[in-house]
Amino acid sequence: MTTMTTKTDYPDFKHVNLVCKIGKGADCCRYLAVAGDGWSCLKHTTLKEYLDRRVREGKMRARSDNCPGKEAR
Repeated sequence: MTTMTTKTDYPDFKHVNLVCKIGKGADCCRYLAVAGDGWSCLKHTTLKEYLDRRVREGKMRARSDNCPGKEAR
């Protein structure tokens, strides 16, 4: 299991808008993250369980699980 993705990994801008639904509140994917080097998918990282728990506890605005996830390359 990886801990973070890199700038060469998905998701790209089109995926972020159409699938991750950036800016769509609860419909936005909870695994989407952004850093200085671009977008990252955290679904297949050590942060997945933490994000899932925060959604169950009602502590996340982005609540969706919109795709199978993007593996780090």
